[in-house]
Amino acid sequence: MLKKSIFLFALVFGIMACNNDNPDANAVTENDETASEIPTVKVEEFEARAPEFAGQKIMISGTVDHTCKHSGKRMVILGENPDYSVKIEAGAIDQFNRELEGSEVSVIAMVTELRMDMDYLDNWEQEILKNHAEDPDGGAEQLSIIENHRADLKKSGKNQLSFYGLDCVSYEVITAAPIPETTEKKESEM
Repeated sequence: MLKKSIFLFALVFGIMACNNDNPDANAVTENDETASEIPTVKVEEFEARAPEFAGQKIMISGTVDHTCKHSGKRMVILGENPDYSVKIEAGAIDQFNRELEGSEVSVIAMVTELRMDMDYLDNWEQEILKNHAEDPDGGAEQLSIIENHRADLKKSGKNQLSFYGLDCVSYEVITAAPIPETTEKKESEM
């Protein structure tokens, strides 16, 4: 009886596995969203339009200019005009492969917003002073950045500065990077 139960369980499990309709790894499945429901933003427009999409998903496409060599947690894509670029954090995916460089990709990403107000800058400054007390420069470069943000905040007349980024949810390679030609001769050509 036990053998029959194990066999029946294995059979049912096998049938379920064969009928599994899992979407591919890069498909968006959250909240039954489809790519057509996600707004498309050009790389050239991202900086200007980011505030309207904070906390939402967008689709953005471009040519991969760079992927982080050490961690693979970041990639930079260029727009149709190569003077415009956007940095994308790995977010929900593990990492970006180096082989993506030169490829055309379409990315679904969450628009993130970092808000800096005076309290944020004060806390950041205290953290720098505490963590860099032993450094010869005392964290001078980072403290200079904080002072620049304070000046920008004052000049803006607002209570906060907002900085926008992208966290990857999924991506699709539209056109793979060209394979570089080798200069080595084959043994048959020698």
